[in-house]
Amino acid sequence: MKRILSLVLIVVTLILLLPTASVSAEETVYAPDLTSSNVSSGLRDNSAETYETLEEITISSDSDIKSLYIVFRKTALGFTVDCNNESSYFEGKYLQYYADISGIFTGETKSVTITFDDAVSICEIHAFGEGTLPEFVHNWNAPLEKADLLLFSTHADDEHLFFAGILPYYAGVMGYRVQVAYFTDHVNNPERRHEMLDGLWTVGIKNYPVISDYPDQKSESYEEALANLTNRGYTEDDIIAYQTMLLRRFKPMVAVGHDLEGEYGHGQHMLNAHTLTKAVELAADENAYPDSVVGCGTWDTPKLYLHLYNENPITLNWDTPLQCFDGLSAFQVSKKGFDHHKTQHKYFKDWLGYDSASEVTEDSPCYFGLYRSTVGEDIKKNDFFENITTYAEQERIAAEEAARLEEELKLQQEESQKAEEETELVFEEETIEEAEENVKAKEDPDKPTFNTDIILFIVIAVIAIASVVVTVSFSKKTGKKKK
Repeated sequence: MKRILSLVLIVVTLILLLPTASVSAEETVYAPDLTSSNVSSGLRDNSAETYETLEEITISSDSDIKSLYIVFRKTALGFTVDCNNESSYFEGKYLQYYADISGIFTGETKSVTITFDDAVSICEIHAFGEGTLPEFVHNWNAPLEKADLLLFSTHADDEHLFFAGILPYYAGVMGYRVQVAYFTDHVNNPERRHEMLDGLWTVGIKNYPVISDYPDQKSESYEEALANLTNRGYTEDDIIAYQTMLLRRFKPMVAVGHDLEGEYGHGQHMLNAHTLTKAVELAADENAYPDSVVGCGTWDTPKLYLHLYNENPITLNWDTPLQCFDGLSAFQVSKKGFDHHKTQHKYFKDWLGYDSASEVTEDSPCYFGLYRSTVGEDIKKNDFFENITTYAEQERIAAEEAARLEEELKLQQEESQKAEEETELVFEEETIEEAEENVKAKEDPDKPTFNTDIILFIVIAVIAIASVVVTVSFSKKTGKKKK
């Protein structure tokens, strides 16, 4: 009997589990790739190394096309999508550009023609149906309006090496608004630009980075790095003005920069760090670089940290397992980001072998110093955001205050309305009483009606009679005395 009961329980349990398993399998419906066969395999291999130059291409499918994903090689261009004699223009402002065309065109969207503003090199073109996008599709958000943290990374890969842990922790775990700004542009090495974007997306950055026009040039000192840029037509003042503009534009609560000694001695790291220390002071001065004041206003950055800076040091822990990254530490997530930088692996073979940030003894990503602060010194010395209120928290506080003021105003209005209603009620009652008295007076005209005038008349009459009586009495007494 016990065996039978056990079998029944097992069968019932399996029956209950089957619907659940079915629902869970249907939770994620991935969008089918509808890219037609006329698109060459080189444009569908998820590689930035293969590319073609195009000006127009048509993609046809048996199903409706809901979105397009275009990866430009070196330069992003705008493009027009035509369908059913209708057209829609997309700016194409990112190297990896996702275009949602669902709901734009009337009727079926089984064939679309993409026309670029000019001939352009394309690495990838994909068309998708309805559903969840594949992981290789990066639907970038615009750069932030305001950033909790602005990271001044010199090259594409420094963000995962010397700043390892920062991006996955503050953007991925804490959900802070993190913006990355690169000092150099790897325009002559397009693979590095796509490695940069793929790495950022992997560690949780979804807002497109800002990239300067300064070329990447090897140097071993501040002076050499500046001389290289001077030969390209740039001055130190140009660099400081650019960084000042970034601080004013993004208004970071925390800015983070390189080691003043350039970590392993890279001159561009030094130049990026030294000019940043000048820009952070000038960004608050309305008389400095007025062009960016007009567009962005001024900004006094609350905190600036520099890598390996000896004064006011803090130590960050990047080795704690993170639930949102499947138990990986922030350092390990940064390693996954750096894994996309295949072109740089040969230069950092030792770093690839580290499994934890605590193992990194040279140029450790855990050590920073508070170079400048308007909110006091750190006490705990283990977090960039000590003494800082993030923008989201500021907005929450402001929303609560607005809600409180709105509630107070509502109560005041209710009390005022209640007072008005009470006043109106009293007035109505008095009016009704007076009307009732007037009605009674009309119904019995012989009945004396006392009002204020009558009462006043009676009082005057009584006073007059009393005066006469007193006068007469006084006269009689005076006459007796004369006799």
